[in-house]
Amino acid sequence: MHYLRPVILFFTLVSIWGSSCIPPDHNQKVDIKIDLKDETVQKIYNFQNLRQTDSLISYFDNPNASYRYISAMAFASNQDEKSIAKLASLLEDPIQQVREAAAYSIGQIGGENAESILLKGFDKNDTLFVNQNFNKAVLEAIGKCGSINTLKYIGIADYEGRDTLEEGQALALYRFALKKKTTKDGTSKMLKIVKDKSKPVFTRVVAANYLGRSQDTIGITEALDLMRIISDAEDDLNVRMQLVIAVSKTKFDLIEQQLIANYKKERDYRVKCNIIRSLKNFPYVEVQSIVFTALKENNTHVNHTASQFFIDNGNQKDAAVYWRLGRDTLLDWETKINLFTAANKHAGPWNESLVWSVNKDLKKIWRDTTLGDYQRAEAIKGLAQFGWNYKYIIKESFAQTSAVLKTACMEGLSIIANKKDFNRFYGAGRNLVRKNLSSAFSEAMNNGDAAMKAIAAEVLANKKLNYKSLFDNSSFLYVALRSLKLPQETETAYSIQKAIDYFEGNETEKIKAPAPNHPIDWNIINDLDSIPIATFFTNKGSFQVELFPSLAPSAVSNFVNLTMRNFYNKKPIHRVVANFVIQGGCPRGDGYGGLDYTIESELPMAYYNDEGYLGMADAGIHTAGTQWFITHSPTPHLDGRYTIFGKVKSGMDVVHKITKGDLVNEIKMN
Repeated sequence: MHYLRPVILFFTLVSIWGSSCIPPDHNQKVDIKIDLKDETVQKIYNFQNLRQTDSLISYFDNPNASYRYISAMAFASNQDEKSIAKLASLLEDPIQQVREAAAYSIGQIGGENAESILLKGFDKNDTLFVNQNFNKAVLEAIGKCGSINTLKYIGIADYEGRDTLEEGQALALYRFALKKKTTKDGTSKMLKIVKDKSKPVFTRVVAANYLGRSQDTIGITEALDLMRIISDAEDDLNVRMQLVIAVSKTKFDLIEQQLIANYKKERDYRVKCNIIRSLKNFPYVEVQSIVFTALKENNTHVNHTASQFFIDNGNQKDAAVYWRLGRDTLLDWETKINLFTAANKHAGPWNESLVWSVNKDLKKIWRDTTLGDYQRAEAIKGLAQFGWNYKYIIKESFAQTSAVLKTACMEGLSIIANKKDFNRFYGAGRNLVRKNLSSAFSEAMNNGDAAMKAIAAEVLANKKLNYKSLFDNSSFLYVALRSLKLPQETETAYSIQKAIDYFEGNETEKIKAPAPNHPIDWNIINDLDSIPIATFFTNKGSFQVELFPSLAPSAVSNFVNLTMRNFYNKKPIHRVVANFVIQGGCPRGDGYGGLDYTIESELPMAYYNDEGYLGMADAGIHTAGTQWFITHSPTPHLDGRYTIFGKVKSGMDVVHKITKGDLVNEIKMN
């Protein structure tokens, strides 16, 4: 509690705004320029790409403010805790953007001393509000690394009429909420922000996302106020879709009724998807009717979300209904298989006739080699919902040549191993089933590919499942770990290491990222147009993405290089989550693929605050390679974690039409 007094003083001063004047030499005017053709700029980015801390710090006292800015921002990606003391010195830099970069990077790094340094750095004497952007950056940074005591004072601070500071406050409260730290005062502040339509949209979107993710509950009066916003088609879509999740957590009958009424008149599929998901918070018998209706909507994302609802929330009584609906030939394949899966999950094992019929239909899909791999993959995972299929799935796991199908089989075994009612379902045979499953996971470790190893390792690392008791030692895990091709199979290495730590009784520490291994290709960057555009040609149409080399030169040069090599041609979209992302670029097609290198994460002050952002998919910091994703809507929980390197400029309607298995036929640069 030694820092509590400075915190109180700090936020008292923030609220009343003392009478001191701004030091005249503290805000020199200068334009920060990131000229990627400047050899020094390239050198700084190279130091960032190589994580060379000392070389970056050497630019902190460079007379060129742009160099100081870039080198300070580099630590948002490198996140070297030993650099915080040096970054702290830049909180006194005469150029505000440099101070912002330093504050942002300190927040990204976090650590023991970060909070106290940021509190001291906050400009309490900014009576003319010329340092609002810096103070905003400090507030957000504190939200990433601050304590509950500091959160209490951020929640009660009054920034009414100061939009920039209020944005920083909202970001701070949201970042705290992502760490499951909230206060009632903070929640009240976010409610006030989101209900005030005169506030900037971005601040309201942040507040709406906070309310959607916060563990705090709201009362019926507040929930009804939010329902009025949800019902207002003229209000911001990104605010409305998140408030749906927020109000549903109240579980009030009146809110349930209004959400269903809103679903019937809503026009945007993203709001509809969120309403369907939110209905899990209400009694199934009261909401099932509207979800059944959603299966026939003229939007595949809505159909998929509705069918997934029945997998997650369905009941035994309606299992036969799910199966009958799944046999509707007018349904798309994913909705159909989801319904079969729901039927298989919820049908009681004593209902032999239904179970036999459902499994017959799923096996028919699985065995049909004329169908696409993604259809067959979902079918085998559907079969896994009936636990007695485990021997069949084990046999199929090691008979496949397709990466997508091998991965799906192992995912099916994982589903079985994680059955909540495992012991009751298998009864006296449960130990034999566990032994057979453990043999399959061991075989995957010995002879499976990287994805099979990763999935098996996640099961073996699960303390609740206690598969450790079925093995003499962890030697087979070390053999599997040594067999990996690194760095491209780093994700699998992480999973196996967790299993090893569990088997040996060690706590898994933060796993080190791969060493830097892929340089930035500056020839590619230098040859780009001033506004580089990548056009994606898919089977659903084309869309254009503007790339951001100044934000992420490594990601952009890597993406353009792969594009010029036609690497992305005919690659499938292997993952689609409605109202979240589409994801592609995996050479295996199952999300576990990459090439023989990784690229560095680039995490400057950039935000997933709209639809259409192009980001790099990864398994942890500095592990990206070839896979990319595009967002359907704002996803602020990804900020500072996943590289942003572009944004859809035209054709977003095409992005919204894409479903799993669609093809990127070609990507062309302008």
